[in-house]
Amino acid sequence: MMEELQQESTQLKGNIKIGIPPVVISIIFPKILPHLISTNPEIRFMIKEAGAVELKKDLLLQELPIAVLLRPTGLDPDTIEEVVVRNETLSAFMSKSNPLAEKERLDWNDLHNQPMAIFDSSYMIHHQLMNKFTSEQIKPQLYLQSASWDLLLNATRHSNLITVLPTPVDNHYFSADVVRKEFISPIYWEVVLCRRKQKRYSRVEDYVFNYIKDYYKE
Repeated sequence: MMEELQQESTQLKGNIKIGIPPVVISIIFPKILPHLISTNPEIRFMIKEAGAVELKKDLLLQELPIAVLLRPTGLDPDTIEEVVVRNETLSAFMSKSNPLAEKERLDWNDLHNQPMAIFDSSYMIHHQLMNKFTSEQIKPQLYLQSASWDLLLNATRHSNLITVLPTPVDNHYFSADVVRKEFISPIYWEVVLCRRKQKRYSRVEDYVFNYIKDYYKE
């Protein structure tokens, strides 16, 4: 299938806009995007980096033909096509000098009253965490909210702040000062490729969507 798509790409020309959260670009799309762009010189790619909450709105408003979101998306499966491209968990990141760093794994109750740095409300992870805090009846101290995952990580290096991010971030952030701790009952981080269901798609849109879908299928 990938070979067929590559042959088709030589005949394609046009523009395509894709919405992808920055953290997803950094840890899931670092190879595919440059390859997709370099092998399709006649296609102009416009990448919108924003949280999944904002990208979901843009997809529904037809401002984006393709968006990368997180499940649960809350979208109607009769009108939106969703393809899973990665299934991971969320982990806690903190300074190695943080008292919780001595634990092998964390319980969510360990975060009660702890100083934390988390994604802002434009990110689905923010809402996943807030729902978890409510269901577990815990109240962390939210000292920092940001759209920048590397800022959240750096904020933990020389403080007692704790952040919660996708587990694969650990493979892309190298600091001897920061440790990752898994949760006993983790929140899942399921990344999905989405587009509206239509009778017809532009050739460029259809090619790009299927290229990404098949890339992660293999």
